[in-house]
Amino acid sequence: MFILRRFFLLVGLSFLMMSVCSNAFAGLAPLPPNECEINGAAGQPPSCFPSLVPSSSNPTNGVCASAAGACTAGTASATSNDGTTTTWTCAGSNGGTTASCSTSDPINGVCASAAGTCSAGTASATATSSDGTTETWTCSGSNGGTDAPCSQVLSPSCSWTDNGGENGNPPTDIGCSPGTLSNKTMSDWSNAGGSGKEYSWTCSLGSASVACSAAWQTVHGGVHTQ
Repeated sequence: MFILRRFFLLVGLSFLMMSVCSNAFAGLAPLPPNECEINGAAGQPPSCFPSLVPSSSNPTNGVCASAAGACTAGTASATSNDGTTTTWTCAGSNGGTTASCSTSDPINGVCASAAGTCSAGTASATATSSDGTTETWTCSGSNGGTDAPCSQVLSPSCSWTDNGGENGNPPTDIGCSPGTLSNKTMSDWSNAGGSGKEYSWTCSLGSASVACSAAWQTVHGGVHTQ
């Protein structure tokens, strides 16, 4: 009697296994009936759908981050640099794509010797101190580079327009650039080559000053030019 009960139980389970395997859930591919495995625990239904367990191995694409050598997603490679640009890759996983990454290197601002100029970076407009003795500007860095504050102490300088003094034309626009004009005078001069006139003046800036002069000729070897 016990043997018959076991027989009918096995037959019933076989029919149940075939029914489950032939009526798989929508979208799932069931195993063939002969590959369905009956759970070892008594009274459990057969297992025909191994794909019911969700997969955690979804593809992940590599994504570059803004910082050199970093990734928002994926695995970063070692960086390389050609002197101006840093490059690296962000490798995807589980069949995901690999991203090629690059970023420009920081450029620090560097002041040049001439006022308002930079050896590196972008120069701002110049500004002159209230006493007129110093000129300042900024050399701005780029790509995260630093800015450089720049300054230059100014010296007085003579200025005028030469209109052809050797032909008897007196200079014009007598002045200073930079500086303040003072003590402007006009005098005569003469030598073996002729004679003429000369402007003299002083240009001052702060505690510094410079003597200036601009001459023109009125007589060449005894011949008047004006």
